[in-house]
Amino acid sequence: MSGVLDGETVRLIEPQPGQWALFRLFQIAEWTPQGGGRYTVRWPLTGRNLVLEGEVSTNSSTPILSRSFLSGLRCTSRIVR
Repeated sequence: MSGVLDGETVRLIEPQPGQWALFRLFQIAEWTPQGGGRYTVRWPLTGRNLVLEGEVSTNSSTPILSRSFLSGLRCTSRIVR
């Protein structure tokens, strides 16, 4: 992810390639609940003492893109017969 900072185009966050890129991007963010399905997400900028901040709103209380939600998922080791 790139952006313009002080008139200079800079890389803000390292690229996250592949089909799971969106999940990896949000997994490296710091999530802070704001209530009502809203979260503040923050990414420290590579090589700078700055933070990129945004807000994510969901229609449910489950933030499926957050690190805490994804880390709890597991594949089943055996299929039930």
